Amino acid sequence: MRNNSWTAPKETTFWARFRDRLAGAMDTEIPQTANILVKPKHRMVMQPLLEDQARVITREIEDGTLRPSAILSRSVKRPTTEFPPVSDLRWGEVSFDFFSDDSVKIVARGTSKVFRFSDMGFADGRKDDRPDCQWELLREIARHHGELKWSDKAPARVKDGAKIKAIRKLLKAVMHIDDDPFEPYPKVKAYKPRFEITDSYYSRQGPDGNHHIED
Repeated sequence: MRNNSWTAPKETTFWARFRDRLAGAMDTEIPQTANILVKPKHRMVMQPLLEDQARVITREIEDGTLRPSAILSRSVKRPTTEFPPVSDLRWGEVSFDFFSDDSVKIVARGTSKVFRFSDMGFADGRKDDRPDCQWELLREIARHHGELKWSDKAPARVKDGAKIKAIRKLLKAVMHIDDDPFEPYPKVKAYKPRFEITDSYYSRQGPDGNHHIED
């Protein structure tokens, strides 16, 4: 009689070595892992893909192009600095201006504060001191006069609803505003903030990409 029960296979040599190498790169203990049962027919498809990805991650950690903290659960992005609380503030009273590649000035009801991308949680976990795609998406919106449509010319990697979701959480935390900072996409057919957003640094660039000094 055929036995239909299935148990998780023993850990392969590859996975054992991978975890040891990853632990060494992180210089910390690997968080406890969970075994997830997968049907054999699915495992045959999934395991090669997972192994390939694991090799890529290991190689990037070893050659220094990937920070170990970027793949740990505790590396969830959060702002390290917040805007001074303003009572009953609404998004329509807020303005963002990117005055450099890595900084933005936020103004609301006469209060202003300058943030670097890392202050707001927009640092790229894979690279040191570089902004992530969420920051790039906000700048693209600013460069397109406050709304970015799918038909607009912009890098495909930034046109991603998941990035808007991540931006939404960070902006709410920074500004202490519970309301959605973006207009509903189905309604406006664009990524459109409910606050004013400009990129004065980009506006000062000439068509050749060089910085032009205004008279």
